[in-house]
Amino acid sequence: MKNTIFALTIAFGLTVNASSLGELRGIGTVTASYDQFNGKKTVRKYENCRISMNLKRSATSLTMDFAAIECLATNDFFGTYYVKGNKLVDEKGKVKGQVLADGTFQVSEKSSRLIKGTMTEYEFGGGFPPMPGSPENGGNFPDPRNPHRCVPVVRKNNVELIKVVTYKIKQLEDRTWKVQRSTSEDQLAWGSKAGRGGCPGTSFKTKLGSTTDLNVILK
Repeated sequence: MKNTIFALTIAFGLTVNASSLGELRGIGTVTASYDQFNGKKTVRKYENCRISMNLKRSATSLTMDFAAIECLATNDFFGTYYVKGNKLVDEKGKVKGQVLADGTFQVSEKSSRLIKGTMTEYEFGGGFPPMPGSPENGGNFPDPRNPHRCVPVVRKNNVELIKVVTYKIKQLEDRTWKVQRSTSEDQLAWGSKAGRGGCPGTSFKTKLGSTTDLNVILK
């Protein structure tokens, strides 16, 4: 059976213009990789990508009000993380990251989105498997005189899209900030299955993976 897959990227949230907002700004490089169902990857590199962030650091906490990555048309809204030993915890006390030996703050946030839907598949009436030939010749291919032999069956087709964003942030001696951002994100994709024995094919929702890596100095 031949399967065909079409990828559809979903943008989450409202995009903030990185060139107009943010206390800290910089121009960095982003490398993005998008998985394909043939096992290959599509890799794209974005030069001169404008990034803007609000960062506040104290001896006991790190606050990330927002981050805007213009070339990816995306934003991050994290919040305040508190230093507990070498761990970073959120306001609920949940561990979200750590403070590395060189003073780098590493924090990750995971989000998910469930897309609900249905798909319609067609089965041969009476539960008979397809056999070569028309009914009068001993086979059970759908007979034009009996179009109801192809029975539609509606099934659930729910897809959960998961996104993980990780930041590594370090303030340098010149008071600038070295920022690395990496993501792993599911993208919505549409697949199709060819029909058999004259029955219609079907389409369905699925997902494929993508990653991004950003490096920038903010000041």
